[in-house]
Amino acid sequence: MCGICGFLEPYPCPLPEMRQAIDGMCHTLRHRGPDGQGVFLDNDPPVALGHQRLSIIDITGGQQPMANEDQTIHIVFNGEIYNYQEIRHLLQNKGHVFTTSSDTETIVHAYEEWGHTCLHHLRGMFSFTIWDSGNQRLFCARDRVGIKPFYYFWDGYRFAFSSEIKALLAHPEIVPELDNEALVNYLRLLYIPAPQTIYRNIYKLPPGHFLLLENGRLSTAPYWDLHHAIRQQRRLTLREASKQLRDTLQEAVDIRLISEVPLGAFLSGGVDSSIVVALMSQTTGGGVMSHTVGFTDKDYDESGHARTIAQQFRCDHSEITMKPDVRHILPKLIWHMDEPFADASMIPTYFLCQAARKRVTVCLSGDGGDELFAGYNWYAELQKLQKLNRLMPPAVRAGLALPGNMIPETIRGTTFLRNLASDWSKRHINLIGGFTDQQIGRLTGHDPSASNRQYIHPLSMLYQEQALAEDPVLNAQYIDFQSYMVDDILMKVDKMSMAHSLEVRVPLLDHKFVELAFSLATDLKIKGSERKIALKECVSDIIPRDFFARRKQGFSIPLKCWLQNELQDYVHEYLLSPSSHTGHFLDMTEVKNIWDTMNNKTMRIDLSPHVWALLCLELWARTFVNASKGQQPMTTL
Repeated sequence: MCGICGFLEPYPCPLPEMRQAIDGMCHTLRHRGPDGQGVFLDNDPPVALGHQRLSIIDITGGQQPMANEDQTIHIVFNGEIYNYQEIRHLLQNKGHVFTTSSDTETIVHAYEEWGHTCLHHLRGMFSFTIWDSGNQRLFCARDRVGIKPFYYFWDGYRFAFSSEIKALLAHPEIVPELDNEALVNYLRLLYIPAPQTIYRNIYKLPPGHFLLLENGRLSTAPYWDLHHAIRQQRRLTLREASKQLRDTLQEAVDIRLISEVPLGAFLSGGVDSSIVVALMSQTTGGGVMSHTVGFTDKDYDESGHARTIAQQFRCDHSEITMKPDVRHILPKLIWHMDEPFADASMIPTYFLCQAARKRVTVCLSGDGGDELFAGYNWYAELQKLQKLNRLMPPAVRAGLALPGNMIPETIRGTTFLRNLASDWSKRHINLIGGFTDQQIGRLTGHDPSASNRQYIHPLSMLYQEQALAEDPVLNAQYIDFQSYMVDDILMKVDKMSMAHSLEVRVPLLDHKFVELAFSLATDLKIKGSERKIALKECVSDIIPRDFFARRKQGFSIPLKCWLQNELQDYVHEYLLSPSSHTGHFLDMTEVKNIWDTMNNKTMRIDLSPHVWALLCLELWARTFVNASKGQQPMTTL
């Protein structure tokens, strides 16, 4: 696990200048890889590769950048290849000679043997760049589900890449400019969806894609998607499905236990992390080093459930209780996230990773279970709306929806009414979104719902291009898997864990397990109030069903309480102050109106997520606009 960066210059550049630039980029990534720095430079053409290493496998021999025997191929790699020994044996039989025991060298020889189709052989989490000097080609790739990030800058001439945006901004020739469309999408989703970032000309490489840059031309293409698994639905009974899930997931856990450094697990007390810890214990016989963060507010605290699982499986359990004094840490979290990001669970995730890193260097997590097995509340809501569709004639639904479009969005229940007459994609968007188009119009002066293609909703685009079935839950799972999981959940876990040089492995997102889960019928995942049916069933012999018989809590925080108490002065000092940076982007009268509405006890809707999103935007602007080469505030809407 590491940080990678580099660039390909369009014009000749002296090596000392290149060295200074790549050193500066590497410096911003030291938290990702504190165990060493490596650099490769070439000036024909001007290419630089940088690497910050966190040593996990082949501690003595896995330094990067790494090259093949004749020094024509160089790689910088972030991640883990879990089947690298199997691939290594295959390549050795084909005559390849290895000089290290690292998974990195396996990718080098796999590329030599198979070119870009080497990606089909890799099982793991990764982002990497290969400089192929013989073919004058840069080859970059990101793992199938997007566990590891890959950012790149491209303006048609200069190319640069990195594990984090801040390393790109450290390049002396890259000047940040705000992307207005990305800002609107942040307000809609509370994160920024790939391939966008908050900056023009800086992009996220989507999961399951590779990038080629040769002869001055850049192209990207997918090498994996879930279409085949979804269209080849397996007709399995619950018993058959649970057996296959158990076998596949146990293997996915087992291959993620390989490490030359201390290894443990996150344990929230919820379904997914409890299952991962249980299956780890099946292999290790107990003694898993588990880690939990609890809250003083009992409505948000699951530490007791985590303790139950830890005791059952004889874990070496560590538990911290999070206190609401987060003022001092928020700017640091925003710096690590690189972009405006409004998932407040980044706070407990940060403290959980901080505590875990004191004992281990690698942790397994349960991320992915909600997307794979329909665990979120909105899937049940979509299923309920589907049943109403069958019972109500379209004219009746349209009549009921009319009040929902007329009543202010600050009144509880308007989303349900609007959804009655909406199509499936719009229903999904309404259920998971942040600000409505009407709110965004008041904030920005530009109504995204108007006929302006620049501001078309990114999830609407995904539905138009990739909706797969008549099943609204399956479609929503697929869209969430491509967007929310990648650009919110996994991005948060990567940034908060690497802030502490902690590697996180995600067995539920092993691509073989993902394909199996998406091939199962929806009624094996959700039926009425029962969710994750087959996933729970697959471990029913080791975790009693009644342990899971409680409402889903999620990894959330008492956000409204914090904003109205501990963080209230913070909001006034930064977000609502006359010197607010947000005023360069948004109408401050509407910002204040949202704050006042949240604090109005007669209102019946919680706008704390909206206030939080605006506060995070303000902190991002203060952190990065001030730090970006002395630039004045960036382009406004």
